[in-house]
Amino acid sequence: MQNLTNIHLTETISPTSSVVIMVAADVYDALISRRVYKEPLTHEQTVEKIGEGRGTHFDPVMIDAFMRIEKKFKEIAIKFKET
Repeated sequence: MQNLTNIHLTETISPTSSVVIMVAADVYDALISRRVYKEPLTHEQTVEKIGEGRGTHFDPVMIDAFMRIEKKFKEIAIKFKET
């Protein structure tokens, strides 16, 4: 399993963009989570939806970084899934 510290995102993402990564994590969680007003999306649907926001809702560099580690998001989501 790849350690997130080995990805070296700091080489390509500014401090401001690192905040945007946290926004992507929040969006990811919101999309995969069940809400009273919506059903959860699958990981694949969520990745597609986030990717659609590249250059409009999200910084393209951040989306590129997210896409490189999106499988890690899925692993973390499965590990900490609420029942």
